[in-house]
Amino acid sequence: MSLYIKSSGFLYSLDTRVKWVAVVVIACIVLSIPIFTWAIYILLFSILFSLAIATQLPVKKVFHRTFLIEVPILLVLLPLPFVEKTPPYFFISWADWYIRISQPELLRILALMLRSWLVIFTMVLFTMTTTADKIFSSLIAFKVPAILINIIQLMWRYLALFSELARSMSAARVLRSVPSEKHLRNRFSRVGYNIKYTGSMIGSMLVRAFERSERIYQAMILRGFDGNIRTIQYPTMQATQFMQIGFLLIFGLCFIIGAYGINR
Repeated sequence: MSLYIKSSGFLYSLDTRVKWVAVVVIACIVLSIPIFTWAIYILLFSILFSLAIATQLPVKKVFHRTFLIEVPILLVLLPLPFVEKTPPYFFISWADWYIRISQPELLRILALMLRSWLVIFTMVLFTMTTTADKIFSSLIAFKVPAILINIIQLMWRYLALFSELARSMSAARVLRSVPSEKHLRNRFSRVGYNIKYTGSMIGSMLVRAFERSERIYQAMILRGFDGNIRTIQYPTMQATQFMQIGFLLIFGLCFIIGAYGINR
């Protein structure tokens, strides 16, 4: 399982440590500027989109990944306009029922969605142009605790294994179970049928994952695993990388100052 897409372009030529700084700078810009500074959001999106084009990435796949990650955030924020009581309101009526929606909270949700989407867009560009090995080894260069890197790296390496296990269990369920006629005829019954058996399948998969993780760990111990995962060693940063990092910091500072200037 890999998020990396092999291609050639501007972002592929950058050092991974510089990319990490760029991700942090963009996240700081998005989270520190006034929430309703729409011009900055549009400008940041234009820059990120131009980078995706310049790097020759498949734009459709980039947007697909960003929106896929954005869905859970939308589900969390969606109730806010109905729960908060900040006027003014507008109403949606149906028969004898009506729904009151707060306009300021609706705008706030839109701004929060844009903020999170810009950060996700940045991370997607980062992961699509950087291999997993380089990401983990760059974390070592930033002196991130080894135990944390080991947990993330092992989780990433065996995620594909458990994804394959989930697919095989799903195929086995389809081949070995035939829903009754009432489940096939009624849409809600069909949904309930799928939820019921999917829940039991997830529980079974968790038990299997725990057992397999124990076997994998024992196999690693027998093969000499001492708690450290060996990765490539990054060379010392050159003057070019320091200049790029300095440019990114100045870029972020100018954006933040400009945002507060626009918002007075």
